[in-house]
Amino acid sequence: MNTPNHREATSNLQTLQRLVKEKEAHIEQLLQEREMERSDLAKVTLEREMAQIETLNQRAVIQQLNQQLENMEAVLQHLRDEHEQTTIKLHEERKNLEDLQFRIEEENIDKITYESQNTDDESKIFELEEALMSARETNERMEAELNKLRIELNDLVQKQSKTLDQNNESESQKQEKPCLQLTGLISETSITPTENGKESLENECEKLRQLLAKRQAEAESVLKRQAETIKSLTVDFNGQIEKLNCQLQNSTNEIQTFKNENNLLKQQNNELVQSLKSQIDQLNKQLAEQEKISNEKLSAFENKIADLNRLLEAEKSKSALHSNLPQMASGNLNNLKEQQNSTMQELTDYQNIVLSAVESLHALQVEEVNNLKLTDNNDDGDNGEASTKLLLERLKTQEALLNEQKDQLANFKLHCATSIQDKENSENKLNQLEEHINKLKTELNESKLKQDELREELNCAHLKRDQLVEDISKILGDLSLAENSENLSTILHKRINDFKEQISGHEKVREDLEKYCRTLESERNELESELTKVNVTLKNASEVQIDASTLKEELDSARQKMFSLERSASNAFSELEVKSNELQAIQLQLDKVLNEQLELEKMHNHSINVLESEKQVLLERIKEAETRLLEHQHSNPSAELTNPSVPSDINRLIEEKASTESQVNFLNSIIVDLHAKNAELESRVRAMLVGTDEQLDYILSLTF
Repeated sequence: MNTPNHREATSNLQTLQRLVKEKEAHIEQLLQEREMERSDLAKVTLEREMAQIETLNQRAVIQQLNQQLENMEAVLQHLRDEHEQTTIKLHEERKNLEDLQFRIEEENIDKITYESQNTDDESKIFELEEALMSARETNERMEAELNKLRIELNDLVQKQSKTLDQNNESESQKQEKPCLQLTGLISETSITPTENGKESLENECEKLRQLLAKRQAEAESVLKRQAETIKSLTVDFNGQIEKLNCQLQNSTNEIQTFKNENNLLKQQNNELVQSLKSQIDQLNKQLAEQEKISNEKLSAFENKIADLNRLLEAEKSKSALHSNLPQMASGNLNNLKEQQNSTMQELTDYQNIVLSAVESLHALQVEEVNNLKLTDNNDDGDNGEASTKLLLERLKTQEALLNEQKDQLANFKLHCATSIQDKENSENKLNQLEEHINKLKTELNESKLKQDELREELNCAHLKRDQLVEDISKILGDLSLAENSENLSTILHKRINDFKEQISGHEKVREDLEKYCRTLESERNELESELTKVNVTLKNASEVQIDASTLKEELDSARQKMFSLERSASNAFSELEVKSNELQAIQLQLDKVLNEQLELEKMHNHSINVLESEKQVLLERIKEAETRLLEHQHSNPSAELTNPSVPSDINRLIEEKASTESQVNFLNSIIVDLHAKNAELESRVRAMLVGTDEQLDYILSLTF
């Protein structure tokens, strides 16, 4: 009995070991699955974070591109302004050069005139010099003549002195000679000619002196006159020459200054042209690069604008159709009124004809009865009875016919009354339809006005955006000159936040306006469909009588649609707020989901730790049980047969096994629940991410 118990215990231990191994394998699988789930969750979170980062990066890139575009536009505007300024400067410099050239030409003309004047003056000076030379020659001649006269006078004086000396010597010799007679005679003869010669000589000398005095006076007067004229001419010519020299120096100085200025201006122009060429080349390169980017964006914007223009043209065509549809409807209504009036006239004519026919039949019947009465008085008894029977039968038939005709008349009157009521109802309905059409016209006009206002608001928003961009560029240009970086950063952050808020507000307004435009388009389409239905019903009303119930139902449905459109128009704005709240709620849900994921991960880790601790406890218990069994088998191999504690240990082990299985099952159920919750959370996160991606794509599409 003990051997089978021992075998059962060993088999139970083996089964327990197998179960423990299976549980360990199962726990390892669960751990692997948990790690896989962790990796999946990490991947999902990473993907979500990457998606958020990509969205943020895309937004940042879009903002950077917008800023770059704005900066490039500002740079282009600045370069255009500089180009205009440089062109203006070039025009001014060209004008200055033209003025300088004109001045140089004038100076050349003045030079030519001055040269001609100089030539004239030189010719005059040459003539004056010739006159001076001639005057000098005359003076020299006169001086030579005077010198000759002086020499002659001196010769004459010397001759006189010699003659006097000779006379004196002769007298002295005569005194020395002894012969006084001879000497007396000689002296008498010699004195007489000498005295006569002296007198003649003195007379000639006086005459010559007088001539010399006259000639000297004349020469002096002529020389004085010539000297005065020469002095005056020399003074005048010297003054003119000095003036001309001053003018020449001034003109030469001015020409030199103009040449220097012209050279400087040419150098400056060349430098400016070279710098402008280099700047223009750089700008052309930058513009070529920017134009590629801007052309791509412009092509996208042009495509969008073309789509919008198509939509506007479609809307205009639809509005034209709307404007034409009420006219068609009014024409159809007038035709229906005319047809109804014609039918009512036909009915009244038919009623009069029937009444006249009935009256004529009644008169004929009365005449027949009177004739029958007269014939009855004339006929016999048998014939009278037969005739009376016939008459009674005829009267009965006629009464039946009269009753039938009365019934027909009553029915016809009812039909006429109903037709009149239908006519009145149709007229009321037509009036209501006309009022409804007028309301639709007014609503269409209001919608057009609203669309125009919305377009104006969009244009104003674009203008404000452009103004904001210009303000930002101006602020950045002003702030680039400042020094304090901290104050700049704070001011820039504040300004950027303000501009972001303004831009977000404008984007929300634009989204609201676009949604409102869409609602208006949907309303207009519904109104068009209703108008088409009304036209169809009006066309069919000419052929078939309109049922009051269907018209009422259609009018009620139209009114309900109008109310629904108004509600949809009023709800469109509320939906924007709801969507914004939904976005906030989605963000909160994402935060909650992340928190729940973290909590679940913590719970999962805690449960795994508990399972591992319980596993270790169970393994320790199994090891202890195995050691006890081995010790018990080795120590008391014979006592196993008689010891009743072995089955109790086995039962205890079986109970522990059952408890471990129950715990493992409980933990498995917990793990399954955790898996389900993780799957739900993943699905929710993916749905939210998909929703946010769709919303972001929609927002990005709206922004572009």
